[in-house]
Amino acid sequence: MNYELALQLKNAGFPQTNKGGIFQGDEIKTELPGKAFEMVSDPTLSELIEECGEDFGELKKQTRDGWSCIPSRFIGFDNLRFQNHSNPKEAVSELWLAINKE
Repeated sequence: MNYELALQLKNAGFPQTNKGGIFQGDEIKTELPGKAFEMVSDPTLSELIEECGEDFGELKKQTRDGWSCIPSRFIGFDNLRFQNHSNPKEAVSELWLAINKE
């Protein structure tokens, strides 16, 4: 997971723990040169799935297109946002963000 996605999760209200790690210091300064950094959690895949609750359907490894997270119910019109991610954490993060969209 990258810093920008972790920050989106934090700003949308995702619980901040340090189970999966925390982005801080030089790592953030490398990704966001010239900007002030904010410490954010890097949640584990288990935490992401648990926080999705009943809306989590399944996580699939696609043959060529990466990872897809399938919600258990219809969530908006942009179900493509849950597909074609380079890793499972990104796919589930997008689902959590859609569920918690204001």
